[in-house]
Amino acid sequence: MGHDPRYPQSRPQDALSGSTVYFTSTDHENWEFQGDFWAPDLFTMHEMPDVFREGDWWYHLVTEYSDKSKTIYRRSRSLYGPWEAPEDDAFDGRPYYAARSVSDGENRYLVGWVATRWDDDDTKTWQWGGTLVVHQIVVREHGTLGVKMPDAVREHLAASTVTTLEPFTLSRSDGLAQRILAESVPRPCLLETTLKIAPGTREVNLRFGEDTATDIGYQFSMVVDEHHLEFDKRPNWPWGQLDNRGLERPPPDLTDGQEHRLQLVLDEDIATLYVDDTALSTRFNNPAGSAVVLDVIEGAVEIGATSVATSATQI
Repeated sequence: MGHDPRYPQSRPQDALSGSTVYFTSTDHENWEFQGDFWAPDLFTMHEMPDVFREGDWWYHLVTEYSDKSKTIYRRSRSLYGPWEAPEDDAFDGRPYYAARSVSDGENRYLVGWVATRWDDDDTKTWQWGGTLVVHQIVVREHGTLGVKMPDAVREHLAASTVTTLEPFTLSRSDGLAQRILAESVPRPCLLETTLKIAPGTREVNLRFGEDTATDIGYQFSMVVDEHHLEFDKRPNWPWGQLDNRGLERPPPDLTDGQEHRLQLVLDEDIATLYVDDTALSTRFNNPAGSAVVLDVIEGAVEIGATSVATSATQI
């Protein structure tokens, strides 16, 4: 939110003067304005402010639309700050917006929307509004936050197994090696597997909505040496097949030689990829096919047992 209208500002309306303000009350009926709660001079406005405590940390969430246009957070040992930014201060990518947290007394969930695109066109910008997507908040060992698929959502999507694959390895030192995981998947569906990436590997891609005859589709790319997870069209030619600004996240350290969990949810035209407790959500409006393919570029990856499942009944 901006400043309280009873206290006019001298700065222009579009200045980076957005802040979270707060009021106090002793009876929950009469409230006294206290001024700025968090005023970092970073954004034009703070939307959907949220504060909660987990363990020893207080967390303050806001959604901003003048920088990366997504839901971010800060943390502090005290309710009144000072607030510090973690290395990764977001929960998802650009399309995941206006998220607030809710708790059932045991777990805390992030409730936001994945925006639609103008004219349902991959090359156009995001609209104001979209479809509900819920993440479950994960508090990591050192007090930073991540997200995972809510247990109830996974249980629903995994109700009916469509296909399974045994573990396998892909490797190639000078190009791309690939394996079709499913020629066709239903929607909604949940694909789950694990991966262990060999040292020096350049890139691992999980592709979907693909026509295997033309290789046209979409892909989540794990660019290992750049510590980068992104979404794009494949092939991106003629140039500009998809506006993927903000469709990127820092994944967990995939060079640690450990096994990492991969979960892909496809539901109508929404795709969400979870890599351990990192999420990236997007829309895909023009799939060429329905195949799911995994590949490795200049390196090797061990893929664990893989399953594709769908809900037994529609929600």
